[in-house]
Amino acid sequence: MKVNLIVKKCLVRGGVFLGLLQLGFLAHSMMNIFAFAALAPVYESQREYEAILTDPRLRESLNGHLLTSVSQNGETILIVAENDCVIRGLIRTIPRSRGWVGPRNFEIAVLRVDTGCENEVAVPTFSEHPSETRLRDFRNLVGRLGSFSADLKMAWVQKIEIFGADQFRISTNAEHWLDIPLSPSGS
Repeated sequence: MKVNLIVKKCLVRGGVFLGLLQLGFLAHSMMNIFAFAALAPVYESQREYEAILTDPRLRESLNGHLLTSVSQNGETILIVAENDCVIRGLIRTIPRSRGWVGPRNFEIAVLRVDTGCENEVAVPTFSEHPSETRLRDFRNLVGRLGSFSADLKMAWVQKIEIFGADQFRISTNAEHWLDIPLSPSGS
């Protein structure tokens, strides 16, 4: 009803040509109101994995076990460490106010230990626990995900894991993967 009234007013005021021009501007402005500005998938994945790996509950739940992989399938997070230590979590989308655009807002809602993480790993006598070093290696790699975007074909990152003795494997939803040498911590 309102749209018909607007169309009639546009056509009556300045003829058909001016009316169509006004309708074009109206349509363009309406499209801008409902625009969606998401990040490219690899960058959105980077934000999500950074949130997972910096969550203080993860360090606590690992209980000294070495992290071996982090994967995500939709809202489900699966974190695996040595000795069959499995931690599950959820990434929950936080709705935006109507009319606001930008990357997805989310929170790490649940992080619970499924199995294998109960026994604490003994702390070695050298300066940093190996599990802290491994966690930092994962965080460093996630911080560089954007630089691999062309190799990952701009797809969603589904899994980051230790592959072999000295490299990471990043797998995507588009069945691409990328093997990256495990560099020393802090690099």
